[in-house]
Amino acid sequence: MFVVLLISAPLSQKLEPPANPARFTVLEILNSVAERARAGDILFLTICAEPPAGLNRKSDSERKVVLKSQIPSLKAAISKVANKDFSDRHFPVTSGKLLLKMLQSAFSSRAQDGNFHPQFKVIYRDSMVMCTIGGVFCENFSRQPGKLRKLCEEKLPTFCQKSEFYSIPKFNFTELERILLQKSSFAQNSGYIRRLKGLGIPGSELEEYETISRFVPKYMESIL
Repeated sequence: MFVVLLISAPLSQKLEPPANPARFTVLEILNSVAERARAGDILFLTICAEPPAGLNRKSDSERKVVLKSQIPSLKAAISKVANKDFSDRHFPVTSGKLLLKMLQSAFSSRAQDGNFHPQFKVIYRDSMVMCTIGGVFCENFSRQPGKLRKLCEEKLPTFCQKSEFYSIPKFNFTELERILLQKSSFAQNSGYIRRLKGLGIPGSELEEYETISRFVPKYMESIL
């Protein structure tokens, strides 16, 4: 089974699907998924990683207090988080770490059957800041998580870091710069790359783009 959950709401916000007036939380959704999971099932979960609207004007410490009251199951985990980690700058990573705690809690009831092994942890900006965690549920003592981890590190080393979340940078290139990037050869430090540097783009930004360039959609205009 391959499960993809896209929840455009923060962890603390209750959700209400149109077909069902009963309100439920992200943790309850994860509990339901965990109950049905079988060995080998893959789960990708995406949530909004921005502070809920009700926290926008509150201080970092006030946000911490509110979240502890809104997510009682994570009260102990939230208490261990520093106040500064609830600021706008750090909130996306904090949301991701709390989401991991939720996943651990949801799958704890399946401890006799197996464990959920997160492999993919990414933060990015779409219309809002989002956080995605992907992993696999495997039987205890299975070798599959290790094999999958090795494969991910070989094929997706940037996105599958062992501890931290990878934040995908948002590039603001002009049309000319995008054309030069598509023609450039990073390995050979071609004339296109030198020209891009001459336009004022830092080498560090070009290196960052290189690591994810094969995942960036390429567009081509043609006349039929």
